[in-house]
Amino acid sequence: MGYLQFANRPEIRRNILDFGKPSQEYEEVKQKLIKQATYFVFDPESSLFAPVKFAAISKIDMVKYRELQKSNVPDFDGHITMLHMRSLGLPEDTENLKDKFIRWANKYKIAYNFDKGPVIFSL
Repeated sequence: MGYLQFANRPEIRRNILDFGKPSQEYEEVKQKLIKQATYFVFDPESSLFAPVKFAAISKIDMVKYRELQKSNVPDFDGHITMLHMRSLGLPEDTENLKDKFIRWANKYKIAYNFDKGPVIFSL
């Protein structure tokens, strides 16, 4: 599969919207990714979040994400995708987005302990 291409800001917004679409087929995959992720990105226009590991990849969808999970692509890493968010100048806004994030994560039946993360960027 080679190296990944990282998303620009408009693609990140599309990826967040795509991650937020209801899908029975991928609900379990999304829950697992949310539980494992440390870095998230928030879209203020839609009030949705997505894991950075998903949102930072150009032309991603759940099918491509599943393929990447099974691959050995070196860039498919939460830390590397977080560095991409920083390179775009996206601000970390964890403190201000905590309450919105908790409500969003609860929709996936996930509770977060903010003593250990997550880190939330704002688009």
